[in-house]
Amino acid sequence: MIKGFSRRFIEDKLQLIKEAHEYLEGYYPKNFDCGTLCGKACCKGEGEIWLLPYERYLYEDNGFGNSHGGMFHVKTYENDDGTSTDVLVCDGSCDGFRQDRPFWCRIFPCFPIVTAEYDEETEAEYISIRTRRDVRGGMCPMVRGEEDIREDFAERVMEVIDLLCADDEMFEYFLKCGEFYTELEELYRKFEGNE
Repeated sequence: MIKGFSRRFIEDKLQLIKEAHEYLEGYYPKNFDCGTLCGKACCKGEGEIWLLPYERYLYEDNGFGNSHGGMFHVKTYENDDGTSTDVLVCDGSCDGFRQDRPFWCRIFPCFPIVTAEYDEETEAEYISIRTRRDVRGGMCPMVRGEEDIREDFAERVMEVIDLLCADDEMFEYFLKCGEFYTELEELYRKFEGNE
């Protein structure tokens, strides 16, 4: 058991995450290596990348994932609400290991916004998934609006989010991420004086 979870439970969660990684394989924001636009700015230097729930087990040398020779290590932040957030600390040398990128690197520069709305007339809950350009990535010409993001890439991101949201825990995770992002966008607008 790891942190109160059975090995089988972790394996099931990792299988879902691996399926999401595979679903995105071959889909990129441009028809070419978008790193040529900015000198791979998002992959340079040390950085912290959010991890999906349980994705940490792919990056720890614990029998679930691979050892990456110190390129990555996992850091956990305790949140005010008693939950925690795992991030992958990257040394900025993904070359040769692009297939090992975490989920959030794979979908950059898109940020998924998941919302749930209840329709009283039909007594059904509807889930909405859309993407926005991730304002945290100001180094990216696509985030700044100087370059377009391939439409089929953004659609693929929404499809994979839908796949992940079939898991209740992932659904709750993406709802919280969307709430965070909406607040973050509002702060950016205020900071830029656009409000």
